[in-house]
Amino acid sequence: MVQLAKGDTLFAMPEHIEAEAKRIFDAFGQEDLTTLERKQLIPKLSYYFGELNVLHPFREGNGRTQKLLFDEIARRCGYRIDWSAMAVDALLQAVIAAFNKQDYTRLEQVFDAALQKHTP
Repeated sequence: MVQLAKGDTLFAMPEHIEAEAKRIFDAFGQEDLTTLERKQLIPKLSYYFGELNVLHPFREGNGRTQKLLFDEIARRCGYRIDWSAMAVDALLQAVIAAFNKQDYTRLEQVFDAALQKHTP
């Protein structure tokens, strides 16, 4: 395993990925997002997206894998995420702010713009 980075942002140190993943998924497992209204769901999605983004356990495919996971989470909550509604730079700046400052406000704005009611 090697330390991964993008620009000036270092992702989780390889020796911490397993413990941090357990911490995040244990907390997530205690949540029932399916009962939340949209305005309550957005902060939760933003928080977990930001936390999981820092893990970056793979050399390639972290973003695609994370999007698939959040597509399924949103679907189970009755929503869909329109990833095309998220400007790449806005999403990048949002995850950086979440990581560096534990400020999820930008991620909430990004998810607010992209989260839509799912219509089968």
